[in-house]
Amino acid sequence: KDKVWGVSVTARPVGFQRTKRPRAAALPSRPAKKAVEPSPKPAAVTTDDIFPQNLDGLETVRGLGGSTGAMLVRDPKTGRQFVMKRGASPEHVRRELLADDTYRTLGANVPRGRIFETADGPVKLAEFIEGKTLRETMVKNAVPASIKRQLQKDFATDALLGNRDVIGEGFDNILIDSEGKVWRIDNGGSFDFRAQGGRKVFDRFPMELWSMRNPNINRQTAAVFGDMEYADLVAGMRLTSARGREILDSLPADVRAGFEGRLDMFGRATGVFDEFTANDWKASYMDRFTYFDFRLRQEGVIDRLPKKLKADKGGGVYLYDERNELFDSFRGERNIMHDVKSLIEQEGGDWGMIEYYLGQQSGSSWSNGALAVKEHIARNLNVNDAAVYWHDMRSAAKTNYDRTIGRFTQERSETSWTAFHAWNYNIVSQVEMPHNDLKNKTVRLIRTEDAAVMRQHGLKVGDKGITIPRGLAESSSLMKEVFVYGSEVTYQDVPHSRIFASYLYSRRPDGFGASLHSDGENEFVFIPFNVPFEYIRSRRKQK
Repeated sequence: KDKVWGVSVTARPVGFQRTKRPRAAALPSRPAKKAVEPSPKPAAVTTDDIFPQNLDGLETVRGLGGSTGAMLVRDPKTGRQFVMKRGASPEHVRRELLADDTYRTLGANVPRGRIFETADGPVKLAEFIEGKTLRETMVKNAVPASIKRQLQKDFATDALLGNRDVIGEGFDNILIDSEGKVWRIDNGGSFDFRAQGGRKVFDRFPMELWSMRNPNINRQTAAVFGDMEYADLVAGMRLTSARGREILDSLPADVRAGFEGRLDMFGRATGVFDEFTANDWKASYMDRFTYFDFRLRQEGVIDRLPKKLKADKGGGVYLYDERNELFDSFRGERNIMHDVKSLIEQEGGDWGMIEYYLGQQSGSSWSNGALAVKEHIARNLNVNDAAVYWHDMRSAAKTNYDRTIGRFTQERSETSWTAFHAWNYNIVSQVEMPHNDLKNKTVRLIRTEDAAVMRQHGLKVGDKGITIPRGLAESSSLMKEVFVYGSEVTYQDVPHSRIFASYLYSRRPDGFGASLHSDGENEFVFIPFNVPFEYIRSRRKQK
């Protein structure tokens, strides 16, 4: 019996026969089958079987170092060796055992352990694994590929438990045994504890998915996990999440909420990955995008989104929330854009760059700023240039992208655009509004095309499921069609992942107007590549 894990399941004695359950009386009787004597099997070795009954008589072999003073001890009765730890506090050592047990349940190799209650507080014994530390196996400060692959397999579990010290400051928290198997041997930095026993926040946001791959934040873990393919990381999250749900109820209440929240965020990350993969985005882009998706939630920005926006009774372009407030928190004093701007700049982006793009896009989809964004999209979408309409400005898009990079640096530019994309994705994926299908993750948008384009492709009014080469970031309307250069009306159900900007919010955090040209244009910027459309009508024929 254990306070944390409840009643354990004990191996039954050799030769045990389960009592047969009586057959229900309502069922027709059948000849009874002769009981089959089970074949004798070796008795299972339980965790307790390898440990002594108490700590009396254990011999100290040597100190093992570490921040909490581990010792190697020996049981003279059996000759077994164990690692003895008291941790930085009673709570710390108990949490470490919980982390060990959780790791093993989720499939990682961790030595078995047990807590002994003593007059001086709890003491943990763990089975001693003979082997080399990760540092001793490294060649020219590089982790061997075979070892790295084994460790990366359970990286999602490291992030789930928040174990930032899994590798160890001296690459000594990992052992490799004689068979080449890796073992996580010091997990005291998991959950709400740091490796040396101090407390840390263990909330629902597993930001370790990124911080532990960043050498500027954690050099040791980045040496092992920094080159992971994002698709492999998502596969790990998917598997770990399924296993983690099975043990949720057995966790103590003070870590259960954070653990469950992290499982939920794993589910969100895998859902975004599936949705974006289906819509042609590259895995490397999804990696960065999901980081900003998490950060928007962590900073409470998404919590401030309106739940529902409805059109005015006249069927115009103005949208009101449940309290009949125009555009809700998107505009006005202390609107939500203050928080969006703050987050982007915290992450090293530049809101001035977003303002510049919105101003350029409102003038023309082929302006310098708009072309730079088209190039950004081209680099992050699995797209063939031949299937895109470039208006004979393909080289100009690259030139303007390079100019933007020269002004803002590539990291700052990509941060700004990717975080902004994540913000717009959350609007359409979270807010109920006209023509927005939350269940199918699409929004119906209206786009007008030039009649010559339609004739060039042999299209006629009423055609459906059409795909033709279109630009990578184009204007459309949510509520009413807008005729600028084109006279032909098309409808398209655009995936939420393909929405890049909208008129709903203000361009400047202290502003009140639309982010793009005007409310009258009710503009959404979307990525029409491979998005089928329906040819609704021709304004030309109505004249």
